[in-house]
Amino acid sequence: MPANWIDGVWRGIGYQQEGLAWTIKFTANEGQNEFLIEYPSLNGSSGIWKLLNKEPAAGRYTFDESILNQDGNTFDNGRVIITKVNDNYMSFSYFRAPSHEIVTSWSTLKRQ
Repeated sequence: MPANWIDGVWRGIGYQQEGLAWTIKFTANEGQNEFLIEYPSLNGSSGIWKLLNKEPAAGRYTFDESILNQDGNTFDNGRVIITKVNDNYMSFSYFRAPSHEIVTSWSTLKRQ
């Protein structure tokens, strides 16, 4: 296992409140402060996550998402909360800007 449980490549299917589903690839390297997100089935949309808060005891990380190549289905400036389920799974909750108050997308990601 990596030094930081979040490090590595994670994949899953994202689900959106509007009924859409898409693929997710999340690559994390906490030591380098690099958190990259890809949505391969959304025309290759991708972005970076900026770490806002880390709660080690809860296994929870909070990020702001910046989409680099929007495709019309992705939104910039969202807030993402990742929570450890176990060593091989994490939950993904997405809160759309500007309020960041309501979960609009979710997933369970599996370590690759």
